[in-house]
Amino acid sequence: VAYQPHLADAGQAAATEVAARFLRGRVLDAGCGSGVYGRAHNGGEVVFADRADVVALVPGDVQRLPCDLLTAEWAPEFDTVLLCNVTHLLGEAENRLAIQRLSGALRPGGTLVVKDFDPQHPVGEWFALNMCLYTDAGDVWSAKLITEWLTAAGLEVTGRHRLDATETGMVITARSS
Repeated sequence: VAYQPHLADAGQAAATEVAARFLRGRVLDAGCGSGVYGRAHNGGEVVFADRADVVALVPGDVQRLPCDLLTAEWAPEFDTVLLCNVTHLLGEAENRLAIQRLSGALRPGGTLVVKDFDPQHPVGEWFALNMCLYTDAGDVWSAKLITEWLTAAGLEVTGRHRLDATETGMVITARSS
């Protein structure tokens, strides 16, 4: 799947809302793409993590961490881990693994924020078809399934949220113990 630069502009309003509502302290923007979500955080340090060819596209003088979310090992040093618009690119087993690994990046009481398309919205349904055609195993995953992945990773799901900035997305938050 190729990086699409126009998505940074398209996601700016949602990124601003996610930052205001959910980001606290030191943030890991996992699978950051252009970094639009992490860059919206004004309250602290952000580490941008993605494949080397993608993380290089994050503008500015920022902390970039080239990595593979499926193999990276994390120390518990982040208050918030963002996983925004990533789950639809991965298959079920890959998402389970990525969330399990990312849960290890959270400090006690830290929050993992998963934001992606809502499969119950017509745009989510159409986007799922796109993922079927253009990824190996991607899909628009249900809140129920994402909740299962978070719980299996030892996290306590704290809510499913709607964004005012977009009716096509959902946010699921979970806290480490």
